[in-house]
Amino acid sequence: MEEIKIYHSLWKNAKQILFCIAFTALGVYVIAKGAQGKTLFWAWTSIIFFGCGGLIIIYDLLMQHITHQPYMLITNEYVRINVTHKKKIEIRFADVKSFYLINAKVPSTKRGRLRFSKMPQIFIGIRYKSEMEQDKLGNAATGERIIRKINSRWVGSQEHLLVVDLTLKPEEVCELLNKRVPKSNTRKKCEEQAETT
Repeated sequence: MEEIKIYHSLWKNAKQILFCIAFTALGVYVIAKGAQGKTLFWAWTSIIFFGCGGLIIIYDLLMQHITHQPYMLITNEYVRINVTHKKKIEIRFADVKSFYLINAKVPSTKRGRLRFSKMPQIFIGIRYKSEMEQDKLGNAATGERIIRKINSRWVGSQEHLLVVDLTLKPEEVCELLNKRVPKSNTRKKCEEQAETT
């Protein structure tokens, strides 16, 4: 099987960039009108947070498309996720039982109560072989171990891949990954319905 390169979609990420531009512009407008006190603080927070966030999204998209370095590279032996241009995560198919879709609702607070957003995040969960699960948990630092245990309880796996706003649909990515897992790993096919947590 040939190498498959998956990039972040320019058009799908355009809405995030426009969202960041709008909130940055709103912060600039509030400051220009002569805001005082808390309003001034929140205006500057909006400018810094959304301005930097928009620049990071634009930078990552441009670097991926200019350098032709994909977000996800799928080969016969592994899948490599380029989280940033320095940090890369590599998952070897020989260590994996299967991949599956997770339709996770992200918690948020509204009026002092914990609620779940109406727009869920799509992840691909990784079911490692049992010895690899124990190895990853044992080799993790204390903070990372806590996060892995929370992930296991929340979504059913220690590690997962964020697969939103890519050039392929999450179901297609999951199917491609499962085709590469060796049959001796007792893999299951990618579930048709995303698991809801």
